[in-house]
Amino acid sequence: MAIVLKNVKINNNQNIVLDSNEIIGVMGKDYEKFLKLLKNNNMYYLDKENNFNKENVYDEIKEKFSDKKDLDDIIKMLLKELDLDNSFVNKQIKDLSHSEKRLLCYLMLFIKNPSIIVIDEVFLYLDYHYKKKIKYLLKEIIKNTDKTIIIGSNRVDDIYSICDKLLIIKHDKCYYNNPSDIFSNLNIINEYGLDVPEIISFVNIAKEKRVNLNYTNDIRDLIKEVYKNV
Repeated sequence: MAIVLKNVKINNNQNIVLDSNEIIGVMGKDYEKFLKLLKNNNMYYLDKENNFNKENVYDEIKEKFSDKKDLDDIIKMLLKELDLDNSFVNKQIKDLSHSEKRLLCYLMLFIKNPSIIVIDEVFLYLDYHYKKKIKYLLKEIIKNTDKTIIIGSNRVDDIYSICDKLLIIKHDKCYYNNPSDIFSNLNIINEYGLDVPEIISFVNIAKEKRVNLNYTNDIRDLIKEVYKNV
């Protein structure tokens, strides 16, 4: 079932229809403004700010999910999924690094388990290991549930690496399509002022040299293509 966003004040205030059960990227000059409008559409919003109320991690979680059945077991399971030690819940929030605070936000998101998730800068503060981990977990959510994830960013390589569909916003207009179709369309790139993902640039250079590689957002698939065609 599609997600219909009504009167979001772009595209001449017409409804925007997005695919459900996909990871949808949102890019463009006004992407943050668009994400904020989604706060009024009953969606779980993970923004770039860390707004914590308690002094330690466990109390922060407990305050928000006191009515959650088997909360301790859920926390323990998610800590393992996130490659975090069980002692993480005993830490003082003031002592957490930026990366750990971001992971705490993800931990609470996964506990909440909402049907529609909105994330501003999906890999903010995360190193390569945790980028890979979060990407895997979000992909697993889409694969195994009927949830939808909307990710906003102007970091083109981050967006391209994880998203199934892409919504481009510029002023009062938008364009929605598959990422590969968007980034292989020079007219759209120029019209919306987009940077091109590195992996797409590589494929384009290969095509100029008459090496016919398929567009992909997975570096492993690209390596397979290179071995097959070179």
